[in-house]
Amino acid sequence: EAEAALRAILMSLNGRAAIDAAFDDNVAAEEKYRHALRLVDENKAKGVRVDLLQRLHIVEHLANTMELNGGDAAAPGRVAAIARLRRQKDELFTQYLEAARIGVVGAI
Repeated sequence: EAEAALRAILMSLNGRAAIDAAFDDNVAAEEKYRHALRLVDENKAKGVRVDLLQRLHIVEHLANTMELNGGDAAAPGRVAAIARLRRQKDELFTQYLEAARIGVVGAI
């Protein structure tokens, strides 16, 4: 039940962030992606799993939004955070592809 509830909350936050970004309110979008990532981390500590694809979405869009909000000209800490998110995104994408491959192989 907790996983389903968290999935719905994250879907809502991601959707609201996308609407903010569509209206060029990237500061608000970044706040929502950050909130979503905090929820992922807090619930992970409690043993509540989050879909790999949802985590990938949050991390990638947070990094993109941070860049739009001045990632290139920002303090070195922000640039490093964006780079960290990019690496995390790559790791999640690799995990997602591997899980998909195993799922397909297992189904054959």
